[in-house]
Amino acid sequence: ERNLTYPCIDIGCGIGDFLKFSKKTVLGVDINNLLVDQCQKEGLKAGLISNNKIPSNDAAYNAAILDNVLEHISNPKHILQETYRILRPNAKLIIGVPGIKGYASDSDHQIYYDDQNIIPLLNQYSFSFEKKIIMPLPLKSLTNVLKIYCTYYVFRK
Repeated sequence: ERNLTYPCIDIGCGIGDFLKFSKKTVLGVDINNLLVDQCQKEGLKAGLISNNKIPSNDAAYNAAILDNVLEHISNPKHILQETYRILRPNAKLIIGVPGIKGYASDSDHQIYYDDQNIIPLLNQYSFSFEKKIIMPLPLKSLTNVLKIYCTYYVFRK
């Protein structure tokens, strides 16, 4: 479904946690049709990514979020190209990635991201780095201690 009424898209929405928080402003997409079906059953707006295509028009969104998604993808080329395609000029892209302990805790994780590799990667796809936010506290030492330690990078198209 092509939809222009949502200013933000959650790419890799999973079970829809972010969608539940922002029902009226966020569309979710995922590659897992069972998760998309579950979101839809809960009244959330969600669509299926298939054949590496996000179901959206070009330049349809003011913002996109990939929250704990990128590290699961061995080759991020298609998802980053698609994200660029669906974002409007000057749109924001927020990417959340786990710290060292969180990354190590999931055998499905493919690539560990930090400042040294994520910023150059996004630059390759014409995104410019704006800032980073460390959660739950901006203490780098917690990356080795807390599974929930995440860094959120904000980029602009």
